Amino acid sequence: MSHDLIPIHVRVPPTANDYEPAPFIIFHGKGKNAQRFIFRDQKLSEFENEKLTRLEAELVKFKIDPYALHPNWTRNDVLRFCYGTGWKTRVAREGLTKYIAWHKTLMPNGYLSLFPRIEHLLKSGCLYIHGRDVHFRPIMILNFNRFDFKKYSVQDHVCMLSFILSYMIENMLLPGKVENWVVISDFEKHGFGDLSLSAIKQVMNVLTDNFRCRLGINYVVNPSKAVYYTWTCIKPFLDDVLIEKVKILNKQVPDELFTHCNPYQVEEKYGGKAPNTSVYWPPIMPAAPYTLDGLPVPVVEECKNKSFESQILVPSDNEPQYLRRSISINEKIQPSESGVSQDSKGNKKKKSRRRIRKEELAQIEDLDQEEIILEKNTKTKVQEAENKEEEHKLTEAEEEIEKQKQAKIERKKLREHRKEMRKKEKKLEKQKNIENASEIAQSKDTDNLKDSEADLAINDNLEDSPMGFHRLSNGISVENEKQEIGCGMCSGFPTIAGKKCSIF
Repeated sequence: MSHDLIPIHVRVPPTANDYEPAPFIIFHGKGKNAQRFIFRDQKLSEFENEKLTRLEAELVKFKIDPYALHPNWTRNDVLRFCYGTGWKTRVAREGLTKYIAWHKTLMPNGYLSLFPRIEHLLKSGCLYIHGRDVHFRPIMILNFNRFDFKKYSVQDHVCMLSFILSYMIENMLLPGKVENWVVISDFEKHGFGDLSLSAIKQVMNVLTDNFRCRLGINYVVNPSKAVYYTWTCIKPFLDDVLIEKVKILNKQVPDELFTHCNPYQVEEKYGGKAPNTSVYWPPIMPAAPYTLDGLPVPVVEECKNKSFESQILVPSDNEPQYLRRSISINEKIQPSESGVSQDSKGNKKKKSRRRIRKEELAQIEDLDQEEIILEKNTKTKVQEAENKEEEHKLTEAEEEIEKQKQAKIERKKLREHRKEMRKKEKKLEKQKNIENASEIAQSKDTDNLKDSEADLAINDNLEDSPMGFHRLSNGISVENEKQEIGCGMCSGFPTIAGKKCSIF
């Protein structure tokens, strides 16, 4: 591997070794709707282990060995194909088989063998890398308007995409901590009318079929009206995972990018503070901090000639030249032999350099402390907001409970009032019934008295009558003297004088 292809500044910065990705960057969601961004050296869920064991059984059954192609892979790397195929074991096995065949046919000698073929495409600016975000993920810029399928074949573009993505995986990612990239797709106000749609699909299929679960987020800027309105129409019918990863914005500046990226890592044309580049290879890594706040560091030019002789510093006229001599272990060097006094200009320059270096380190430490303080403040603010929300919820619950209690008390009062009213009504009814009964009894007594008086008057009249009947107190007339003629059945009843019983 030549130094020109993989410069030192392109590799993962040493500070990424101390980086611990946040939980939502590693994994979030449940079941089939879950998303995983970090696979290596991670504990898998029960659902993931179950699906992965099924896929491994299929691979053994069909004698497919992905570890022969990638000896550094683990079973967590194979899990990417489960995620990328919707947890369908058969489709995942077929996708892994196609990936192995594609890799062996396109780059049997490694991805670096593709560089001579696609070097001119890398320098055209249709696809290049510029900067990193706070999670140390490389930022890739994709200019659709610069894809020239008339001048270069579709296979050339496929080789370019395969080279640059494999280049990032091998040199710019850190397994277990940094395993994704961020993409800015720039349409430059052009739609797909100027491009070959079938060719674009072939190029994109390389990304989706062979580099699964590598996309962190894709910001699509400067789309044409047709592209934007088409996206707004089909967005409600798309998967939530795709909607979360792809952000089509009807503007040039992806504002959301700067919530997880320092502006000095992004070009000015996309709202950043880094100068717009015109040299697209090798990848551009601005000398700026990866935190959200911070100023760029002075650029130090790297020496391209890596030979030992080229790195020897030639002393200037102002700096003192030191004498060289061979000495034994027991021999001591006298201060006068060194040829340098304590107050020389060289010592002063060294001291000034050390002092500047210390000041720079102190500034870096201050920035780190400020970041820690900001993080603590944000955490405390979030906790305070959560506590306020919980207190507000508790007060609302207490108010509802008090309202329910008051409602119960009012209901009890209404019930008691109704009971008292019913009792009073019953008492009134009883009094009315008693009064009615007394009135009825009085009326009966008066009627009896009237009847008795009438009976007395009738009896007085009957005593004077020639028939010989007597009126009894109960109102029944009985014959005084029994007749000799009759059956005896009606002897108790009065008979007409001089006549027999009506039966005989």
